[in-house]
Amino acid sequence: MSLIIRDFKNNLKSFVYWTLGICIMIAILVLAYPVAIEKMKNLGEVIASMPKELIVAFNLQNYDWNKVLNYLSYEFQYIFLACGIYAATIGAYIFSKEESSKSIELVYSKPITRNQIFFSKLFVASATILIFNIVLFAFTSIALILGITNQPIDINAVFNMYLALFLTQMIFMSIGILIAVVMKKSKSSAAIASGLVMFSYIIGVFSKITDAIKDLIYISPLHYFTPDQIITNGEFSTKYLIVTACTIILSILISWKVYQRKDFNI
Repeated sequence: MSLIIRDFKNNLKSFVYWTLGICIMIAILVLAYPVAIEKMKNLGEVIASMPKELIVAFNLQNYDWNKVLNYLSYEFQYIFLACGIYAATIGAYIFSKEESSKSIELVYSKPITRNQIFFSKLFVASATILIFNIVLFAFTSIALILGITNQPIDINAVFNMYLALFLTQMIFMSIGILIAVVMKKSKSSAAIASGLVMFSYIIGVFSKITDAIKDLIYISPLHYFTPDQIITNGEFSTKYLIVTACTIILSILISWKVYQRKDFNI
């Protein structure tokens, strides 16, 4: 329990910064909506003139921004990207902090096993992401209800969007953990995990543009459950749910196995 509390405290500052930052971004998006909709009256004509591949790649199919959730679903793809980076960083940081700061001996001086350490850190990382999404869901719902009074707000659609974000973040968190555990020099694991998120997003964009590499979308979790798809039909693709579950479970299982035998840099 003391290790769990210690890890929560160590991650509290970054949690607060990231939560406040994303909440501010959401507030700005909601406040800017009346201005954005006024400026985008000819958006449909512009999008219609674009190549179909680009429309799909940048999720512009659902461009009726007279509905605030359609507007948010487009903007939220970039919030998903930022939150994916945060999740990958959490996973990597929690499992590399003691080793990179040379305080791993302090952890092992306590009467706990490697299993206890691994699963307590996994719990902290998962709980942090869950709380992060709950706070953002509550803030977004309140901001929409108070800020958009001329149209009904589908709270279920907002919930589904954050459920999609949670699943996406869990993928990147588990991959971040795997990177931190596998790397011998864990100090740079958070940066590598963040870079991997950016790389996977770019790969996903190109996979939508070019049919020859369309299957590469499977290595781009940010394109599994895009906000526009969730807002439009509220459905989660079964194949991507399976890929999500397999990625999370395999990453955690491999990380756990490696963690049992890892030689720490003390």
